[in-house]
Amino acid sequence: DGCGGTCGTCSGGATCNASGQCVTSTDPCGGVTYEGCCAATDYLKYCDDTQSPPLVEGTCPAGQTCGWDTNGGYYNCGTGLANSDPSGLNPRQCP
Repeated sequence: DGCGGTCGTCSGGATCNASGQCVTSTDPCGGVTYEGCCAATDYLKYCDDTQSPPLVEGTCPAGQTCGWDTNGGYYNCGTGLANSDPSGLNPRQCP
């Protein structure tokens, strides 16, 4: 409202933009890419637009950590994985 207050809430998954309007996101995965990311040491997230919902996430199997799979070119669960993408293009930490 310009005075530090609010003008209401958005529904249906919409968010309030800088103009105070409710808008729906065109990114169904909230910034998570197909290459994925790690939300925690043992929690993987990735976007697969062939699935519904497209955001796939879950805890890694016991004893496995989330990290960069150099053979696959994405984040995955497993042992012996690099902590993050060595190219720096895909951050390990989820947005």
